[in-house]
Amino acid sequence: MVNNQSIVILGASADMAKPFIEKLAVAKQFGTYYLLARDVTKLNDIKNTLVLSGAEVNVLPVDLSQPFEPFYFKEVHCFVSFAGWLPENNNQIDKSMLVNYEAIKQFTLDLITNNSDTLEHVMLIGSIAGVRVRQRNWNYGAAKAALHKFALELQRTYTGFKTTLVIPGYVQTKMLDGLKTPAALTISTEAMADKLIGYLKTKPGLVYSQTAWRVIGMILLLIPEFIFKRLKF
Repeated sequence: MVNNQSIVILGASADMAKPFIEKLAVAKQFGTYYLLARDVTKLNDIKNTLVLSGAEVNVLPVDLSQPFEPFYFKEVHCFVSFAGWLPENNNQIDKSMLVNYEAIKQFTLDLITNNSDTLEHVMLIGSIAGVRVRQRNWNYGAAKAALHKFALELQRTYTGFKTTLVIPGYVQTKMLDGLKTPAALTISTEAMADKLIGYLKTKPGLVYSQTAWRVIGMILLLIPEFIFKRLKF
């Protein structure tokens, strides 16, 4: 039997999102899905899977790099954001801040305002790049750091629902194509999806996909600034 609760997924065409949604469909965890992405044609397969599971599916276009009107969702129980964009260089700070932080913040606050009576969980996907901003990709890191702070403020400000900020580490997506990452620090999108399903049930607050990444995050924060700014990584 399909659950009668509803979920909004922003960035639903992301590599990490597809297996997560498919696992939700198998579990019949939600009865209504709102899937939002810039290119909605990428969501057709996911939509068909959900419909076959008995769910109601609404596919909606949104381009976070452009102005968009508020979405007036009603009776939403869960919100998950996979939205993000990796800049090609450090000259794209305005677009990076808009797509990776400002637009997600606007979307989230609008959704909270319109669903204050039903919302149970907000989960935002962050990045290890936002834990300590590095010179090599400082515009992406700065935007993710702002998103992290926003998620933590949501947790402090809104006690009527759970807020989870997820730091995934290396996940085997297109972003890693051509890169050789340590096997012990890299997980598949399927394994990440299992973790996200678990976080929906048990993990409010800040969570890392692997203990090793939590340790790395702590080390990054402990490095003195005069040393950190000289590191080329």
